[in-house]
Amino acid sequence: MAENTTTEKCDAFQQVIDSIDHLFNGLIHILNNRRSRLIAIINRTRCEYKRKENARQKSLTEIEDLEQALSGVRVRENFTSDVQDETLKSFKLKMVRLSTPEPVPFFHFISPDLEALEKELFNFGQLIKSDVPEYSLRTNPRFAVGKRGSSPGQFDGARGLAIDEVNNQILVADRNNGRIQIFDDKGQFVAKFGKCILSSPFGVCVTENNMFVTDIEHHSIFKFDKETLRLIDKVGKKGSGERDFCSPQGLAADSFSQLYIADSENNRVCIYSSELSFLKQFGNTKLRYPHDVKLTPTLIFVLDWGSYCVHIFTDDGDSLIKSIIKKEFDFDMQIKNAFFFCLDRAENILISDGNHVVRVYNQWGNILYRLGGKGEKEGKFKKPNGIAVSHTGLLYVVSDNPNHVLQCF
Repeated sequence: MAENTTTEKCDAFQQVIDSIDHLFNGLIHILNNRRSRLIAIINRTRCEYKRKENARQKSLTEIEDLEQALSGVRVRENFTSDVQDETLKSFKLKMVRLSTPEPVPFFHFISPDLEALEKELFNFGQLIKSDVPEYSLRTNPRFAVGKRGSSPGQFDGARGLAIDEVNNQILVADRNNGRIQIFDDKGQFVAKFGKCILSSPFGVCVTENNMFVTDIEHHSIFKFDKETLRLIDKVGKKGSGERDFCSPQGLAADSFSQLYIADSENNRVCIYSSELSFLKQFGNTKLRYPHDVKLTPTLIFVLDWGSYCVHIFTDDGDSLIKSIIKKEFDFDMQIKNAFFFCLDRAENILISDGNHVVRVYNQWGNILYRLGGKGEKEGKFKKPNGIAVSHTGLLYVVSDNPNHVLQCF
């Protein structure tokens, strides 16, 4: 009995040590980001100062040349034009002032960048604090909406989730109801679409003018107009060809509205144009049942269910840079049945984990936070699925059976 108690205490102590270690790893990541920003501002300030100082020296040289050129020129006594006389006087006065300048403060040349630098330095502690995501500090959601059902605002097997940043709306793939539901940023139901068109919607993403939905039963991608909510086009059937899919799941769009689709059972990511024309594919020999895709301007992140990790590719998909969050973690850290993930503003990786939590990692694979936990109360999850972070830092998570709830943190 005593041995069991000692073992439990040791385990608890180890968990505390691990938590502290994870916290310090997160702080180091934040400090490195801030250090890089400050160095960039200082470099910009230095360059701007050099540019303005060079321009000043050039102006002084030109004025000296003008003084020498005008030193032998006599103004005629009958020069009586008021306009010309005033212009000449103004020019001479300006020339005298500039040719014998007083020392100019350093701040005069770099004040805009210096102000930014001073602001960064003055608020350094606050900036570090602000880099800690707000969602990581909240145990209770801003709102929680939904229950099991087929009425507006209810869910049955909710899956993918996307944010329309322009209209401040949240889209949820309501799988078993065969539809996409739209909510505002307060959790109020706005609209639904896709009924009698979609069979088993899974992933959803938004571009400037359109919305795209993957359907794992039709093995297709559907394109809808964002204003009218009407179907525009679709592509795909079950297969492994260029215009085929086999259980397509998560998808993302880049700044050119090109689509990156996790074609799960074909073990690849397919890239399509906004007009649903096939462009290329990648990952066939590196992926094992990819579930979701996310993008930054320079990287492609793929959540690979079969290898329990996130792969990071170059922006063209041709080169695998690294794989993180592997299964080498202890049992408590292992990812289970993760279908969706997202990136926050600091490009941390948030994963909806079948262990009823949301895990937050940095790009080195170090865990920073763990949110939620098993339960049906607000702030808890049962099989979290779709997940997204808005540009304002709000975290949205939708859960499956038995919660059937959309929560915002």
